Order: sequence, then structure tokens, then C-alpha cells
Amino acid sequence: MIKLSENEAKEKLKKDARFEDDATIKETLYLYGWKEDELILGGSIVYSNDLIIDTASIGMIDLTGAIIEGNLEILCTSIKYDLELTNATIAGELDLEGTSFGGDLYLCGIKVYGTINLNTESGPRKIFVSPDMAELVHWSAPTIPLVVVK
Repeated sequence: MIKLSENEAKEKLKKDARFEDDATIKETLYLYGWKEDELILGGSIVYSNDLIIDTASIGMIDLTGAIIEGNLEILCTSIKYDLELTNATIAGELDLEGTSFGGDLYLCGIKVYGTINLNTESGPRKIFVSPDMAELVHWSAPTIPLVVVK
């Protein structure tokens, strides 16, 4: 397990837009204005504080299995394809304010201990969700079709 500061994490992401090793990000990771085809930030990554992606243009974001000990904020960002949060744990809030989607949002097996704000600019096309989160997600985004996955 490696421990990275915010600057070390950003430098590693600039090289290949993904984390391949087990890692702990010790500080808030704030990614402003990033432009990537895909951003792979899941796996065995622990974010000790917040993960904030702001005003970015990204093909897809994969946070499968990530542990975020603060908030996950993806704000005013364009996601061309999907946002994958399957089996992620978020100790704080999930905030997608002003984000636009071209694809789907995957929330299967997610645990969110704070509030959920799905007030997006547009999309996603569908939200895939576990039965235990279906009602909460529906009230957060009542006009977006839900696919309940067991």
C-alpha cells in the first residue's frame, strides 16, 4: 500500500489516468479542468478525505470499489459515457450537481453515508441500482429511468 499526497496523485494520474497499485490518497484530491478519455480511480484506492472533480471533460470515470472517507463531488463535469460507482463506499455525501452524462450511472452495491444529490445538468440515460438504494435514488432523480439489479 502506497501513500500519496495530492500532488503525487495528480502526477501519477497525468502519466496514465489510472491507479494500478493499492494506494491511499492522504489529502483531498481536487481535479479541476481535467480532459481524459477514461479516469480509473477505483480498485484498492482509499481517499482519506474528499475526491472532487470539477469542470472536467471525461469519457468515463470508474470508481468501482473505491473507499472515499469524505465526500465525492463531481461538479459541472461532462461525462461522455458512464460513471461507475459499483461497490464503492462514500462516508460523506455524493454530489453530482451540474454534471452532464452521455451514458449511464452505476450505483450497484454502493454505500453512501451522507446525502445524495443527483441534480445533474443532463442525464444519465439510466441509473443501475441495488434494491436497497432504489427508493432513495428515485427520490433524488425522479425523471431518470432506474434499473434495479439484484
